[in-house]
Amino acid sequence: FKSFTEMDWHNRLEVIIDKIKFSLVSQGLDTISAIQHRFQEAVLDESGKIANTDFASFLAKIGVFLTTQEYRSIYDVYDPTHTGKLSFKEFTDKLRTDISEPRIAVVKQAFQFLDEEGKGTIPLDFLKKKYCAAAHPRVRIREKDAEFVQAEFEAAISKKASNGLISEDGFLDYYLDINATLPSDKDSYFENLVMSTWNLYETALHAIPDYIEKLESIMYEKIRQRTNVKEDEGKALMLSLIHI
Repeated sequence: FKSFTEMDWHNRLEVIIDKIKFSLVSQGLDTISAIQHRFQEAVLDESGKIANTDFASFLAKIGVFLTTQEYRSIYDVYDPTHTGKLSFKEFTDKLRTDISEPRIAVVKQAFQFLDEEGKGTIPLDFLKKKYCAAAHPRVRIREKDAEFVQAEFEAAISKKASNGLISEDGFLDYYLDINATLPSDKDSYFENLVMSTWNLYETALHAIPDYIEKLESIMYEKIRQRTNVKEDEGKALMLSLIHI
């Protein structure tokens, strides 16, 4: 019974987190900086934290409306020590780290593509030049300007750099910020955002001819190895295909 209760609570928490993310993206708050700006507008104490009594009002201002039970549940997660106050980091950490495996996979794919020399780090300036803001989904549907998106990207990715370099962890950390505002049903949008802005779709198309050429070479070699003076190439081809 205990394990069922824990699982039920975990599932309910995911639904509440998703509800918050859906509200954020619906309000156009698709960056951490945009959410932080709204957070700072709330009633904060000297430590930069928001009081429990003002948290519900803050959520309402960013378009998040929870039931009383949902509010109490989520606040307990954000404030496990029951200090009665909440920092911006405490509010966003759960939103950021609640990420699906497909999202992590496409981010890692992008990093490996960009890390051309396999050093495990990528120069910050290279990423700024390589990023294609014009291909961002919200730019394509004219919800945002390409120059604005480029500036947003450069400001956000710069915060993840160390000595002018971005590690794989830093790259993922940048996308955790993006993940914070995208609910679970936006996996395809997230993948499209990553693939498009790094031109991975185009790269994949260019890679197809090279793959076919490589495959042809492999098949030719298999046929050559299997063909003998008593056997024609057609029969050898059939035998080779069986073993591919």
